Amino acid sequence: SEHSIERSSIDFVLLCTQTPDYPLPTTACLLQQQLGLRQECGALDFNLGCSGFVYGLALADGLIQSRTAKRILLLTAETYSKYIGPNDRSLRTIFGDAAAARRFDAGQQASLRAFLFGSDGSGADTLMVTDGGARRAEQAIKPRHKKRWKSRLYMDGPELMSFTVMA
Repeated sequence: SEHSIERSSIDFVLLCTQTPDYPLPTTACLLQQQLGLRQECGALDFNLGCSGFVYGLALADGLIQSRTAKRILLLTAETYSKYIGPNDRSLRTIFGDAAAARRFDAGQQASLRAFLFGSDGSGADTLMVTDGGARRAEQAIKPRHKKRWKSRLYMDGPELMSFTVMA
């Protein structure tokens, strides 16, 4: 068909996700196997939110420009529902589960231009999943009280908005 892809032609899988299947191994490696891609295909997860697709564009462009890869599959996928309490309407209206895919081929990225990036981690405490990382790994395995399910995704909406608009 018009949009079919020869699996053996994919050189690299880039996956942007903040909700990986496991801490180890990377979800991109699992997808490489599940999609039936060859073992010589590179696979990389990167953890970004709203800016993730743009960073993915830059990574794909860099892999093509450096001749590391000729055909790249850029995926973005999130399952935020696993971090949000069932009754937390403030977060459920903003965060959801979704995925998207885009293929990049050498010679076809002529419309990409230079990228300008920046970062400001000072507002990190306004939007965070606090449990399960290396700093609070023990919290990921503790059972939660069934009557009071607390969201693991924390957001201070007004402060986050101020931080975002100020930037």
